[in-house]
Amino acid sequence: MLVKQIIKMKYETLQKSAQELFQKIEQKTFNYKQYKLENIAQAITDGLLLVSHDMKILWANQAFLEQCSKKMEDILGRQCYEVNHESLMACNDVLHPCPIIQLKKNNSSQTTVHVHYDEHGENIFVEVTVYPILDEEGKSIQYVLLYKNITEQKRAEEIMIKAHEKLESEVEKRTKDILVINEQLRYEIEVRKAVEEKLRMHQKRLRSLATQLSSMEAKDRKHLANVLHDRVGQSLAVAKIKLKGLEKSIPHAFLPTLGMITDLLEQSIQDTRSLTMELSPTILYELGLDAALDWLVEQFQKQHGISFSLKIDDDHKSESIHKDIAGILFQAVRELFINIVKHARATNVKLSLVKTHDKIQIIVEDNGVGFDLHQEDSSANKSMGFGLFNIRERLEEVKGSLEIHSEIGKGSKIVLVSPIQIESHSFDIEA
Repeated sequence: MLVKQIIKMKYETLQKSAQELFQKIEQKTFNYKQYKLENIAQAITDGLLLVSHDMKILWANQAFLEQCSKKMEDILGRQCYEVNHESLMACNDVLHPCPIIQLKKNNSSQTTVHVHYDEHGENIFVEVTVYPILDEEGKSIQYVLLYKNITEQKRAEEIMIKAHEKLESEVEKRTKDILVINEQLRYEIEVRKAVEEKLRMHQKRLRSLATQLSSMEAKDRKHLANVLHDRVGQSLAVAKIKLKGLEKSIPHAFLPTLGMITDLLEQSIQDTRSLTMELSPTILYELGLDAALDWLVEQFQKQHGISFSLKIDDDHKSESIHKDIAGILFQAVRELFINIVKHARATNVKLSLVKTHDKIQIIVEDNGVGFDLHQEDSSANKSMGFGLFNIRERLEEVKGSLEIHSEIGKGSKIVLVSPIQIESHSFDIEA
């Protein structure tokens, strides 16, 4: 019996020693784990806070202490909202929404953003995330709060927002400026279109006036040529005949004087015929443009001692040239010849005429000094410019064209192009 009691006592003592040993081992293990966890928590750069179920601070890492500029003994046992915001009430508003309260409602970890203040009173934006520590039954007994300083990020966002607002303001301002400029441009375009339309109307009227002027000039030339031919020319011819009849009835001593008067009358008759041809050559309307240009070349060569040549290329399929077109082209060539004689100082002039079934092209080339129509200060250029302008206007009125190729010191080349027939209207240059 005694032995059994002794054995029982030793067993109980051994069991107690074992339990104490296991407790010591568990305590050391717990302390080691706690030490290890604490080291890990201290290594975290974000603030970490351990609070109880009633939001009292149980522990904080060094990063949190630095964020709030406090010591451990100053915060232990105090409410987290009292330390963070110096408030006597739990966070539950728009500025500081409490993540613990939200966690209790939603039963999951929550993240919110709080505004804290540093020791200088400057705003510090903190992203607060809460994680629950559960007991064996799954109930929250403690909470781990992780504080991440996002002040730089927030400030960057504020800068971006301000920059975006400024950009939107600038864009809105520029848009308004562009709208104003567009409106001004639209108005200017409308004004310019109106001015261009008026200019076109003036050009049309000017072209019409130039055409009427040329037509009236042609009529006056025709009328004056008829007067010279029918009145002056015939009167001179009759006077010559009468003088011839006096040769047998006057004294012999007056015959030399009579001969001189007869020669003067003959010269006047020739001059009248030549002037009549220059004003309105009957050959143009009787024999056509080819013969009239041939006569014109011969006259200018004879009168001015310049070499003139004419080349005609006709495919024999062309229609007969309208009389008004013939008149326009003849007067144009005559005007060009006069300009060459007056200003070009040329020794050789080439005139070529090419006809197709519906168009006629006349080219006048010379080896003179050339000219530049852009030099308006030249009196010669002014005279030639008006003449060329008049020719161009008359040609454009009948759907023709004028091209000028000239270079100082290298002569000039002028190309006249015209339809053979007038499509919609004509200019009565014979009436």
